[in-house]
Amino acid sequence: MATTYTQENREYIPQAWEEVPCPFCEARQFRSHEKFGPKNRYTYVQCRHCELVYSNPRPRYDAHFIETAYSLYD
Repeated sequence: MATTYTQENREYIPQAWEEVPCPFCEARQFRSHEKFGPKNRYTYVQCRHCELVYSNPRPRYDAHFIETAYSLYD
């Protein structure tokens, strides 16, 4: 999930985060599943209703995130 600048070897740190419901069943009850990424900054959670594992909270996909992510693909 973490975007790393390969040219500069720097990690992208999201400016904003958003909590999201389960993308499959839209339930908002979940339990922590796994921390990952540099400094365990990102979290996978498991939906208590359908058991889907997904990232939550996730970086807000705003203009800054999109510009940074796609700037790596000239």
